[in-house]
Amino acid sequence: MPKRRAERGTVQFNNCNGSLRLLWTYQGERYSLALGLRNTPYHQKLANDRALWLTREIQYGRFNLEKLDQYREFLRGENVSLSELPTVKAPPLSQLWQQYLEVRNLGKSPSTIRQYNWVTRHIDRLPTKDTRQPQAILDAIAKLSPDVQKRLLTQFCACAKWAQKSGLLTDNPFLGAAAAVKLPQRGTVEDEIHPFSRAERDQIIQAFRNDLHYQHYANLVAFLFFTGARPSEVVPLQWGHVKANYILFEKSRVDTVTGYQTKQGLKTQNCRRFPVNEQLRAILVGMERSDDESLVFPSVKGTYIQWNNFTNRAWKSVLSKLPEIEYRNPYQMRHSFVSHCRSLNVPSIQVAEWIGNSVEMVDRVYAQVTESHSVPLL
Repeated sequence: MPKRRAERGTVQFNNCNGSLRLLWTYQGERYSLALGLRNTPYHQKLANDRALWLTREIQYGRFNLEKLDQYREFLRGENVSLSELPTVKAPPLSQLWQQYLEVRNLGKSPSTIRQYNWVTRHIDRLPTKDTRQPQAILDAIAKLSPDVQKRLLTQFCACAKWAQKSGLLTDNPFLGAAAAVKLPQRGTVEDEIHPFSRAERDQIIQAFRNDLHYQHYANLVAFLFFTGARPSEVVPLQWGHVKANYILFEKSRVDTVTGYQTKQGLKTQNCRRFPVNEQLRAILVGMERSDDESLVFPSVKGTYIQWNNFTNRAWKSVLSKLPEIEYRNPYQMRHSFVSHCRSLNVPSIQVAEWIGNSVEMVDRVYAQVTESHSVPLL
């Protein structure tokens, strides 16, 4: 049997001179219990069952060190089966989830912790949290949208898997439940990706420059159109990141349970360099540069731009004055950059490097069939 480090609070078994024994740590002391079983595959299964049972005894606070001799007598021998072992009540989902979070929360990003808190709120609202009645839990969340159901069940399954490995559950009651939830057919890639044409792009930029209320954001909009950067990467951009020949993206502005925060690193990478071409240089040269710590694109009040406010106020207001342009959300500025690059036959690998995404994504999403392509002479 391969040796591996025991997880905290678990009972292991191993082979000692051809016989199996249980090993565990309790209150800082190491203990062993000979099972009186030879090291065979069948006896290993018996040993594993008894290790799981003793793990639950310890983790539920039922283990009594003064009765160690009774444990030895009870667990030794081939004729002991799980049906003869005292049963331990399965912990409720809420308790398992909190124990799971104690392990999982360490080192997680603010957005991941926010997702965990979202799951916690849903668990708190369940009419039953009994893991022995998984169908009752499934029925309780069936009224939620399929997307929410699948997300919750994915987390429940991960939690139960951890609990099973930790000896807190004998099986995973949510195994396969998320896969059984069918999501409604979503729009096609063509429906989801709706870039602006070059003429529309230029109209929007000029409309921002001419708008008395929102001209402050004109350079931001132009910058997004000509870099394809994510808004979360541009909002925290500082002048120290703007070099003579490139822009260094290395921070992102993310929504957390305590509000927006700036974190080091991007969505898919630690940092990314974007080359400065003449269009981009013209935007930057026309701006008033401040010290390295100052934001390149601050709000009117000089603080971080709240992207939702920008979308709902500035973006919607300016586009409403351009009735000839179909309204699209501001993320389409990123899609527009990639689509224009692809139309100019810029290699996918180069575009992927510029926007911080995979070549596969660029080809899958943006490589559209066009009438300009004809069948070559082969």
